[in-house]
Amino acid sequence: MIQSIEFARLNRVPFLGICLGMQAAVIEYTRNVLNLKDANSTEFNQKTKAPVIALITEWLKVMAH
Repeated sequence: MIQSIEFARLNRVPFLGICLGMQAAVIEYTRNVLNLKDANSTEFNQKTKAPVIALITEWLKVMAH
């Protein structure tokens, strides 16, 4: 999915990402444009060193502290 989104971005192919597609687009952009190669979602890898997407419950826990 990430490679397909990269292809769409590089070739200016219209892409509508909602839900998982939007999350994958954020990860693709962060990895390939912002050069943060470990970017990921905590939904896919809870131990990621570079979380760019997280579950709302995780954000609520952080905000509670």
